[in-house]
Amino acid sequence: MGLKVGQTFGICGDNSYEYMVCFISGIFIGGIAVPMRGIDTIERNKSSGTTGLPKGCLFSHSNLVSLLIIGSLPQVYNRNSDDIVSGHSYSAHISGVNQLLMSINNGSQLVLHPKFNLSTFYEAIERHKITALSAPASVFMSLLKSGTHFDISSLKKVICGGAPLPRGCTQQIVAKYPHFEDFRQAYGHLLPANCMGEICVTGPTLFKGYHNNIEATNETIDCDNFLHTGDLGYYDQNDNLFILDRIKLLLKTDGMQVSPTELETIFLTHIAVQEVAHELHHLRGLEEEFMSLKTFPKIKTEKQIEIN
Repeated sequence: MGLKVGQTFGICGDNSYEYMVCFISGIFIGGIAVPMRGIDTIERNKSSGTTGLPKGCLFSHSNLVSLLIIGSLPQVYNRNSDDIVSGHSYSAHISGVNQLLMSINNGSQLVLHPKFNLSTFYEAIERHKITALSAPASVFMSLLKSGTHFDISSLKKVICGGAPLPRGCTQQIVAKYPHFEDFRQAYGHLLPANCMGEICVTGPTLFKGYHNNIEATNETIDCDNFLHTGDLGYYDQNDNLFILDRIKLLLKTDGMQVSPTELETIFLTHIAVQEVAHELHHLRGLEEEFMSLKTFPKIKTEKQIEIN
């Protein structure tokens, strides 16, 4: 591996024959061994800030190794050395680190985008013949409603994550872009089928906790090492998981709980609406709820949008 006398090399793993071989081989040629444990922190990323100010998320060596092992399974990313992957996720976010390590691990090419915007994003797909990508729901909603003049027929494997697609949109997207051969959506104490509750997850890729914030860590990860996502969802009889909304986003109006996600989904069914956002304003000492609509460029914003 090109190790020279006086250079340091890291070893991370459990007691094993392979560990001993790496250790003895390295010091035999004059290297300086730096043993590491799987639970040692390797990275500190910022959270997205959906529940408050962004917090530092601690990831261990074992987290990232497990991420690579799970990501290499065909039922997860289904990428290989023949793929050209879009590297548009921010490198400072875990998704950016994930796309980099995944490409190194599976031998795929990674096309890096200095900054993300839809126009250069689609242009890069055409120019580099990108075959695989993971993108937020807003990208696929844009493709569904306005399309693009760029040739994106090279795309075969796509994953939607970060936010749920409105019901029925997956089928519409696949019908409009039949070259999407593989379209996937990236999604505790078990409830019976069709009973809504909070979605809790655990596993070897679960981060260690928030940096210097034990209180926030304990609020998010329980004593059984399950992370409380804050998402509402349910299983059906076939063990399919459906994500419905965020617990903290439920609105209370006239004594009733209203889902802003459900309202946004209704607005997004209109062909003129590109994005929808729920806003909370304090007016006259009262909290007022508003829905903000972003229309496509060719649509006159002053034109009334009717939702049937």
